Amino acid sequence: MSDGVPAQFIRDTRSALARMVGDQPIPHVVVDDFRGVGDRFKGKTFALAALSGEAEVQSLGDAIAWLTSPAGGKLTREDFLTPDGESALDFEQKVQQLARALREPADLTRPLAASADELRVLLFPAEVHVLYARQRLYQMERSPFLRARAWEEVRLQVEGLGKGSTSMTWLSSCANDTLRLISIELATRLYGPTTGSSSATSGPS
Repeated sequence: MSDGVPAQFIRDTRSALARMVGDQPIPHVVVDDFRGVGDRFKGKTFALAALSGEAEVQSLGDAIAWLTSPAGGKLTREDFLTPDGESALDFEQKVQQLARALREPADLTRPLAASADELRVLLFPAEVHVLYARQRLYQMERSPFLRARAWEEVRLQVEGLGKGSTSMTWLSSCANDTLRLISIELATRLYGPTTGSSSATSGPS
């Protein structure tokens, strides 16, 4: 019963898809080996939840909103087209996504940070980059399609680096998980079986 109403009279008005998803636990990975700057998080445990498409879109919108506000520097549309503007947007989007993905391990419904503003203040940039890379790697590994697409993108970028059509400075913008894929791709090409690019797009074992 709920509020005195017999259970047989309570109607679930959710869609079939909402019922399917809502009855499943929140997909997440527990991180217990993140040490942080100066080992300040040594021994601490984090939970990183997978994000829905809506959460990722909202993260981008909130990142743009903050960067165009007085607190975020009042960036203009033209600013986002510059290397500094692209870097600022990339970092702020990571902050916004982490604010949504970081959860309390004991209760996955509770965000670890009160807000993106708090996370931006309390975490060092290096910590943001590392935790974001861990979350993206987890999200990618959950989906064979995303993994295959990522490997195909890496293959094309590696070819571009070799042919000179992609600048070496592109590497400095890569997250750790992307650099890991590049390393595996190069190792496969140098030392793996000579079977073309099919082994690279199948993802790591």
